Parts: sequence; structure tokens; C-alpha cells
Amino acid sequence: MDKEIYEALANGFPSTQSGTEIKLLRKLFTSEQATLFCNLRLTYKSAKESSTRATIP
Repeated sequence: MDKEIYEALANGFPSTQSGTEIKLLRKLFTSEQATLFCNLRLTYKSAKESSTRATIP
């Protein structure tokens, strides 16, 4: 699952055959941060609501 989170986070990065964009994102963000970001919405949600949606305690 970890790889899928970073691939979702890479939206907007040009894809490379070597996967450099994923390696870069792994250095910049933890898996937990990437999961939270991928579960954010454009409408306002409290931190508690966002973390619950991302299944982060």
C-alpha cells in the first residue's frame, strides 16, 4: 500500500521510468503525511475529521 500512496501523491509530477518522482516524495514526506494529504478535500474539514478519514489517530 505504501507505494500506492506515493503514486497518488505524485499527481502533477511527470512520471519517469526509474521512479525518481516516487523516491523524491518518499524523502520529503512520511507515509502518514502522504496518506493524510491524499485524503484532504477542497471543502473545510477539521483536523479530527481529516485524520479520521485518513484513518490516522
